[in-house]
Amino acid sequence: MKWSLCLAGALALAACGSSNPTVDAGSTTDAGSVDAGPIDAGPEFEAVTADIANYFTWTVVTIPDGDTGEGTRYVYVNQLPPHGSTTWPTGTILVKESQTFGIHAGITIDAMVKRGGAFNPDIDGGYPDGGYMTGAHGWEWMGLNRIGDAGATIGWRGTVPPPNAGYGPLNGDCNGCHTQATTNDDVKVPADDAGYHAAFPLMLSNY
Repeated sequence: MKWSLCLAGALALAACGSSNPTVDAGSTTDAGSVDAGPIDAGPEFEAVTADIANYFTWTVVTIPDGDTGEGTRYVYVNQLPPHGSTTWPTGTILVKESQTFGIHAGITIDAMVKRGGAFNPDIDGGYPDGGYMTGAHGWEWMGLNRIGDAGATIGWRGTVPPPNAGYGPLNGDCNGCHTQATTNDDVKVPADDAGYHAAFPLMLSNY
């Protein structure tokens, strides 16, 4: 685990493509950033491989197929929020295993890490051309590579994944989806009844 102090700037919004790229085990790709200016400077948590490698030993929530078409999803969380929390604590890591289909069929593993500080802001003028950038404030996205029973490594990370990176059969934008969950600090749970109730452990209102 590595902690750093963010003095100024922030990284740009993340987008999720169709499937995780093939990345050599142990390699890490920072997918890009923009200087968004000095906002909410503060301590950041920068996860390293050792923080994520044994994610499959964490608390797991099983969510049935519902609004995404990804099949049954398994979400692992490294720590649960304290009672009365309205945000997920900095240092929280959620890892999702989901089924992909078609040409990229298989299990895809993605993570969201509460990095905190000024990371991934929701600000006006965040893009280099001055456009509006909607970020899931404080959250970093990752694509993981499972290495058999030995754990997992970080394949890509940041707020902008490399081309053709993403999760499930959706060709979507990580921030665009997760920022709909404003009352749950951008941790999105299924909209369907069965998945919604199964995801109760991932809802801040339950703590």
